[in-house]
Amino acid sequence: MSPESSYSLAPLGNAPPVAGLTPAEQLRLLQTCVGRLDDIIVITEADPLDEPGPRIVFVNEAFTRRTGWTVAEVLGRSPRMLQGPGTDRATLARIRAALERREPVHEEILNYAKDGQVMCLEMDILPVPGREGRPSHFVAVMRDVTERRRVAEALRRSEETYRLLFRDNPQPMWVYDPQTLRFLAVNRAALAQYGWSEDEFRAMTIHDIRPPEDVPRLERKLADPAYLRSRHTDVWRHRRKDGAILEVEIISEPFTWEDLPARLVLAKDLTERRQLEAKFLRAQRLESIGTLAGGIAHDLNNVLAPVMMSVDLLRAALREPSLREVLDALESSVRRGADMVRQILTFARGLDGRRVAVPVGRVVRDVQRLARETFAKNVTVTVSLAPGLWPVTADPTQLHQLLLNLCVNARDAMPEGGELTISAANVVLDAAYAAMTPGITPGRHVHLRVSDTGTGIPASIRDKIFDPFFTTKEPGLGTGLGLATVLTIAASCGGSVRVESEEGRGSAFEIHLPAAPDGAAAEAEAPRGELPRGRGELVLVVDDEAAVRLITQQTLEAYGYRALTAEDGASAVAVFATQREVALVLTDMMMPVMDGFATIQALRRIRPDVRVVAASGMADGPLAKAAGAGVRHILPKPYTADTLLRTIQQALAENSSASGAGGSGINRFES
Repeated sequence: MSPESSYSLAPLGNAPPVAGLTPAEQLRLLQTCVGRLDDIIVITEADPLDEPGPRIVFVNEAFTRRTGWTVAEVLGRSPRMLQGPGTDRATLARIRAALERREPVHEEILNYAKDGQVMCLEMDILPVPGREGRPSHFVAVMRDVTERRRVAEALRRSEETYRLLFRDNPQPMWVYDPQTLRFLAVNRAALAQYGWSEDEFRAMTIHDIRPPEDVPRLERKLADPAYLRSRHTDVWRHRRKDGAILEVEIISEPFTWEDLPARLVLAKDLTERRQLEAKFLRAQRLESIGTLAGGIAHDLNNVLAPVMMSVDLLRAALREPSLREVLDALESSVRRGADMVRQILTFARGLDGRRVAVPVGRVVRDVQRLARETFAKNVTVTVSLAPGLWPVTADPTQLHQLLLNLCVNARDAMPEGGELTISAANVVLDAAYAAMTPGITPGRHVHLRVSDTGTGIPASIRDKIFDPFFTTKEPGLGTGLGLATVLTIAASCGGSVRVESEEGRGSAFEIHLPAAPDGAAAEAEAPRGELPRGRGELVLVVDDEAAVRLITQQTLEAYGYRALTAEDGASAVAVFATQREVALVLTDMMMPVMDGFATIQALRRIRPDVRVVAASGMADGPLAKAAGAGVRHILPKPYTADTLLRTIQQALAENSSASGAGGSGINRFES
């Protein structure tokens, strides 16, 4: 500033002049003292505070260096020339209020250089007392803190980035020292996944979160310098604080942590993905099993059918007790084979079966009687039935199978004997219970409970017991289908299965099945008496299996019928066209040359009122197709002589008008 400037600091308030110095010399002394300071010095007059503001009377060289304005350009102007769009108006208001009160000011504010560059200035403004105690000037000392603020903002952003990318990242992450292998930092997701606190993690090494048997593999990798220099992905087993083992995908790469070399690790828990993969593979396996089971069921049942029919023929001819016992054992084995085929189809293909109102008490009593007759004498079978049990809508055979499977499992869990208890009671499930139990709807249910005093189920396998083919029994002693079938049957009825078990203290399986809506129970089956006989009616038996044709023909002829046979549909149509006496056609649905469906259509073109009984070793597709074609009498293989004769008797007893296409209702007989 030139001493000849029209703006002078003399006299500066009431300050006495420096002895022997003129005002111009005092100004040069002030310039010398403050000219080389790094802080910006601005002196203004005290008034006016209103527009246009107090005038600048002095600036130092730091001001001109930092703002780009020359002394001549700023003298006489207001400091407001330095303000711009980023200057905080609230800060300006606080500064003005303090100056009006003649108080010192300490603020941080954004100002602008001549070229528009933003400056962050930390400002102290002091009033200079004048005459009568009123300030004559204001001295502003401003420190450029732009770089400090930039660093602070960078740190703030770095902290925000750290928080978002590491601390609060939903994937477990940590940083470890590749020399000591100790954890340097662990995020919240890792703490939640592994169960240790942050302090516990920092006291451990990366060895400590692995099962001991996996540590040698880790040490071999860490011994390779290239491994620690590179980014890599591995799958490891990790150990939680509670001992649970997780399968984890690790992504690890070199990282700088607080200026030191480290490794950053992201750990993705594969447990859920592995569970989904297992379920997907299980679904694929079940689909394959269902396809295979459907393909072989027909052949297996064709093999069993002649054996099952032969038992009844032989029983009628034999009177010696020892031979009848052999027949009983043979029949039991054949029925068990048929049940195994049906069991595979039940869980693999989800067969619905016939749905009727089944009296639960009767099924429980049947299972109790069977268990008492066949289980070892050291197993006590007890039944507890509540009065007035509601019937359930189910397939009677499947419900019987469900209870029997549970009883067999209970028996096998008590090799030294024990108590098996079957109970049933009515319950009404509310919406809250239904919401917690998949597949269940609120309303009336029958609660079945099968409990034992056996060995119990270990917790480690409790979530696997319903898996198909999972068994803890010795090879040859179990198929692993029992509980899988139980779950499938219960689900197909709209019910649920729950298990409670404690090792050494037994198990209890609880089943809830929806009650039949009309409350009507199925009628009791008629007691088995003499097998019905024919009156010389001519029956055409159509089947591609020679053994089935032979035994069926012999059974019919032994009980008063005449029988003709045909090995396929084409032969059957030829026989039927020449034999007008045929009263009924018993046809297999799956045959070469011409299948059962085509055979039925051809027969009806010859005689629309022909009576037909459809048989098949597959219980879903072929027989459903026959029912769709108007066939009212369905005979699943394998069938007994009793079932065969009663089905034919009922079909012959119907009016001819009911046996043609368009008839309603299906009579399905099962052995």
